[in-house]
Amino acid sequence: MLHLLYLELKQISMKQCVLERVLQLYESISNGDDRFYSKFAELIDSNKKTVSQQLKGERSISLDTILNILSAFPHISSEWLLRGKGEMLISDNLPKFHGEESDSELDVHAELARKTAELEELKLQVLRLDAQKDYLQERNDDLVVSCRMLQDELNRYQESKKKKSIV
Repeated sequence: MLHLLYLELKQISMKQCVLERVLQLYESISNGDDRFYSKFAELIDSNKKTVSQQLKGERSISLDTILNILSAFPHISSEWLLRGKGEMLISDNLPKFHGEESDSELDVHAELARKTAELEELKLQVLRLDAQKDYLQERNDDLVVSCRMLQDELNRYQESKKKKSIV
């Protein structure tokens, strides 16, 4: 009985840890913008409401969501996401070579690995900027509508003022 309780608590703890890492990934992409749920859901090809509920802890993170995240972000380490081992970004996805290599070959491979990691970080930055652009476009659209409403209100006010001055 105690063993089953321990296993259940361990499973809950593991789910919470995975959720925390998913949130860490989400925050690194969204730059802390809570309105990014729909863009994130779109990026991982999942339902917006489901993703929102999962990220808020209202629902457990599903296996489908985890697989969709790993599919959408191949540079995210599955070992890190699932177990918390290693770094978030896979910085060295180069094949391992057998045998000896010269120092210059090792330098080239190390530089390529650094550039690959930089590229993955730039991809995350592009996603953040894209989300900010979408947010600013929405705000701009809202402001345009508000300006039109205010202009209409001003026109009605001026018309009513003209009618009063005629009378």
